[in-house]
Amino acid sequence: PVSSPLSLPTDLFRPTLSLSEAPTPCRDNPHFRDRFGFDCHLHTFSPDGFRCGNDMTVGTGYRPADIAEIVRNCPRSCGHCPSPPSSAPSRPPSALPSVPPSPSP
Repeated sequence: PVSSPLSLPTDLFRPTLSLSEAPTPCRDNPHFRDRFGFDCHLHTFSPDGFRCGNDMTVGTGYRPADIAEIVRNCPRSCGHCPSPPSSAPSRPPSALPSVPPSPSP
């Protein structure tokens, strides 16, 4: 047994997000440059169909770790931002059952 109380950092018990906080918008890091000095805007374009994916390692000089760093810093340019909620209402539920009732015993 320990004779004195255990000392723990106070940040350990502090919540990091309140329920009233809005989610962080999906943005590219404006200061990011990849290993070749390109910013996120370059990765918006994909003339060969390679857009921040593992296919970028083929003939480009990018390594898988480079691609992970690009995706982490350039989520908007890479197309990894969540879709905004639809403004159209969802379809109302049907009044008819989706499964026929089972027969009575």
